[in-house]
Amino acid sequence: MTNLVTQTEFAAIIGNEKSYISQLKKEGRLVMKNGRVMVEESRALIEKTADPSKQGVVERHSKERQQEQPEQNQGDESYNYWKTKNEKQKYLDTLREAQVREGELLEIIDVRETVSDANTIVRNRLESMSSMLAPQLAIEQDENKIRAMLIDQIEFVLSELQQRFLMQAGTNA
Repeated sequence: MTNLVTQTEFAAIIGNEKSYISQLKKEGRLVMKNGRVMVEESRALIEKTADPSKQGVVERHSKERQQEQPEQNQGDESYNYWKTKNEKQKYLDTLREAQVREGELLEIIDVRETVSDANTIVRNRLESMSSMLAPQLAIEQDENKIRAMLIDQIEFVLSELQQRFLMQAGTNA
């Protein structure tokens, strides 16, 4: 193994994500030469500057990573790891497309549009509720009847909202 590698290669070597390597670089915990990571020196510096209070977390994550991915000492194993990872991603993409097609998942733009429409309806109904109910409530003396009128109006608004969501779910099914 060469002692000078890219940050992405170093991430694969130590079994971490590229974002963690970027963090280490920002913290000055990588030994760099000509824009490349010096492997052994960086490993030593990372170990030397590690927070001892996080040792348990480091061990747990290390065990999880070992279970998650195969050893990457040889090129074939590394290739197989990335090939498997790529195949898994293709499977997940295909699964997502099928779920969208079958109506189990909705496109975010459709959901935002429906929620925006529903918000407008609820807001308009709630704002108009005072002018609709004020004359009726002003003459009513019975607290239970007032409560019943308010509940009826609120349930009407909520049922209209429910219908809007059911319509959206029906168009995507």
